[in-house]
Amino acid sequence: MKKKKRLSGIERRWFVNNVGVIMLLVAACVLGVVFSMAAYYDTNLRSGLENKAKTTTDFFSKLYQPELQRILSVLHQIRADL
Repeated sequence: MKKKKRLSGIERRWFVNNVGVIMLLVAACVLGVVFSMAAYYDTNLRSGLENKAKTTTDFFSKLYQPELQRILSVLHQIRADL
């Protein structure tokens, strides 16, 4: 069997420099993907929550005042029972 030749001198420095550059590029790509996915999910989550809040406020703003008072009295009664 042949022995593996160990890298020495300029060959080793060339190999380490090239692998280092490749690793930096891979790390930059991974970070770019991670940050873009985080921004995507954050945007969608924020949009969904804003839509739910708008729907809820629209619903309660369209209620008649007597109906709203009845709902509030029921909620106060439930709170008192707790």
